[in-house]
Amino acid sequence: MELKRKAKGLKPTVQIGKYGLTDEVLKEINKQLKDKKLIKIRLQRAFVLGKSRKEIAKEIANKTNARIVSIVGNTISLFKE
Repeated sequence: MELKRKAKGLKPTVQIGKYGLTDEVLKEINKQLKDKKLIKIRLQRAFVLGKSRKEIAKEIANKTNARIVSIVGNTISLFKE
């Protein structure tokens, strides 16, 4: 619950657009998780179109070994120790 509260005050630091979850985007997510531990990711409408946000969040969490804190609209919060 405390992580959700902390995440609420954060601004998205990574945006995933029409090119999707590229290696560069994954590297940036991993770098930020290592530096900050708790980050927010904004999913652009072009990327989300026709996909489940929950499945996208699970995929990102699996590829980065992070934990999903919350999914609100097109924004995902992730935490990694």
